[in-house]
Amino acid sequence: MTQSLPSLVVSIDQEAVKRTRATIRRGKVFSAWFTLLMGVIGTTGAGVLLVTVAQSTPRNPFFVFFFVLPLAVGVGLLAYGAHQFRRIARDGAYWRADDVAERAFIVTSAGLEVALDRSVPTQVIAWPSVMALRMLPRKLEFTLAPGVLPPRFRNTLSFGYGVIDQDRVVIADAVRQLSDNTVIAS
Repeated sequence: MTQSLPSLVVSIDQEAVKRTRATIRRGKVFSAWFTLLMGVIGTTGAGVLLVTVAQSTPRNPFFVFFFVLPLAVGVGLLAYGAHQFRRIARDGAYWRADDVAERAFIVTSAGLEVALDRSVPTQVIAWPSVMALRMLPRKLEFTLAPGVLPPRFRNTLSFGYGVIDQDRVVIADAVRQLSDNTVIAS
């Protein structure tokens, strides 16, 4: 006979979140610099070839089109690299904010108690609104009924295993027990 749980509190490791955010930011910065470098190389190379070849060949207007495409790709990469840096700056302000909640969620017989971030009060999501619990290789994901969460969450709540303090099997058992077997992990 299994013992019934009153609730299960799943906390978030704040330091793990900071480490993860720093790793992601480093990867994005590297990607932006690489994109800019490829844009500079492509634009410069296409421009130099265009000028060099155009001076040494007969005046055929269609010959120039062979260099317009690489030049356009290089300019596109430059623009995208600049866009990546703007996005990193915008996201950096959000990620530097200390808005990660202390608890990821609490599993109770009433449903999931979720604090989306520190600026939003805790929200209780009743079990009929929880459609599924998926245990993916790197994260735990709750699929919710449409309209339960703000649009930016796309009807899912995801929690990486590296930042939560409970084992995924313990969470799945608690969800199954406290939801009266209406939500079963897959």
